[in-house]
Amino acid sequence: MLHFILNCAIYYIKKEKANGYYEKITKRGGATSQGLIRAAFGRAMVWSSLSDLFSKSLDYKFKANYNSNMKKYSCSIKGFTLAEVLITLGIIGVVAALTIPTLISKYQETQFKAAYKKAYADLNQVLLQAFANNEMPYRTSLYSENSTQKEFDLIKKGFKVSKSCELDNFYECWSDGDTLCGGECSPGAENGLPTPTLSRWAFVDLAGRAWAPYSRYENIYLVDTNGSSKPNMFGQDRWIFALVDANGDRVTTGAAQKVIPRFSYDMKEVTYWCKNPPCNYYSWLYKK
Repeated sequence: MLHFILNCAIYYIKKEKANGYYEKITKRGGATSQGLIRAAFGRAMVWSSLSDLFSKSLDYKFKANYNSNMKKYSCSIKGFTLAEVLITLGIIGVVAALTIPTLISKYQETQFKAAYKKAYADLNQVLLQAFANNEMPYRTSLYSENSTQKEFDLIKKGFKVSKSCELDNFYECWSDGDTLCGGECSPGAENGLPTPTLSRWAFVDLAGRAWAPYSRYENIYLVDTNGSSKPNMFGQDRWIFALVDANGDRVTTGAAQKVIPRFSYDMKEVTYWCKNPPCNYYSWLYKK
């Protein structure tokens, strides 16, 4: 604001000098070095020394209108019209409407990927530690309820558990959402599992992740990386892991040595294992 006032004042000085007011003021004995500015406004009230001081360094690209009756001046600077402002705001709104959903989607995707990788790393660490300590249970067959229960108990032991659930309160740990039954679930089992009786164990760890077996007979295990929070969809926040041997094959007999994603590829179409494609089982874990 001060810079603006000084510019206006200097412009007015130069105008008054041209009109002969400078000589009149000088004759009155007022032009001394003690006062650079007596007044920023009024008829020739700024001494010529101020004009000489600033004329070499300041730009005078503005217009001044002097009103002799009111002893005021105004420096006009162009601004935006209301129509221009509204048009600009409209353009900004359209751009925001087009870009913000994409940005949010990308952000959520990044969060889901990170959660998937974290869940896999944590589960793998639990099983590697159990294998190293010779604690991994021996599986008697591919379909064994006793073997699955022992494996799941071992997984549960490796995490800090905030809530444990069984058949009577299973859905307190595993929330409503996507299913893996391809439309063949029983009517009351839309919770990501074929039927409630096929998976009667679940727990929630301190990170808020929900874990459960796919079936009480198989060595396939599920995780919902954000628990009860949505979208509760496989391939986004729900994932499928399998216990395998050293060759990466699902264990039929013997002790598992590690865990891998149930599928080594992404699913782009609706299948038994992917109700809402795409299900990024592979790329979100192994690709950046």
